Amino acid sequence: MWDNEQNMLMTTLKSQSDVVLCGDGRCDSPGHCAKYCTYTFLDTRSQKVVDFKVVSVTQVANSNAMELKGFKDALKAIEENDVSISTISTDRHPQIVKEMRVNHPEKSHEFDPWHVAKGVSKKLNAEGKKKGCEELGSWITSVINHLWWSAQTCEGDAVLLKEKWISVIHHITNRHDWPGNRHYHQCAHQPLDEETQRSKLWLKPGSEAHNALVKIVMDKRLLKDLEHLTKCVHTTTLEVLYIIFDYVM
Repeated sequence: MWDNEQNMLMTTLKSQSDVVLCGDGRCDSPGHCAKYCTYTFLDTRSQKVVDFKVVSVTQVANSNAMELKGFKDALKAIEENDVSISTISTDRHPQIVKEMRVNHPEKSHEFDPWHVAKGVSKKLNAEGKKKGCEELGSWITSVINHLWWSAQTCEGDAVLLKEKWISVIHHITNRHDWPGNRHYHQCAHQPLDEETQRSKLWLKPGSEAHNALVKIVMDKRLLKDLEHLTKCVHTTTLEVLYIIFDYVM
């Protein structure tokens, strides 16, 4: 049944010139004691699994290398079926990032926005618990929503995405326009009425809470990673699939 379904899907994908895949790996246990890793590729258009590979730790040097092998083996199998892949979305696994950069530069490599947002959220929560930064805690949800909005509305332009993202350091201080950007010079929301402005817990520019936010927002690695969010291709369906697998097993 699986072979028949896969063959039909491969036939469909061969006729497309811009196949977008999302990939993710799941190990049988957390940490460095995993024995197996399943790497799965899903077609974002049909929401169907294209291929998956199960890798044993005995096939690689250590458990950390299983996900990369699963990625490479599954991708090779798909390409051997003459499928033209334009974009692949994954998490920020450093070995896969290097593999895409070195061996697949012709493909667009996107990061799952959820993984990026999760990383930012953890940093904001950690800073919000520090003395003098408590005010930052009430803004965390809004900042993460802003990150998603920036990726969803950047129109494929990495510069616009970064400018929209960075604008949060102004908005959070009740400043809604600023000079110096190439594309994005003021907040996209409607002017705030007086009651809204009074009720918001705006951060004071230069305060410890605001400085902590600026440090996180302007982090060089994060800004570099934003270049991989311009198409906003997420791997949510794969995450749900793995949850179902865990429940069934």
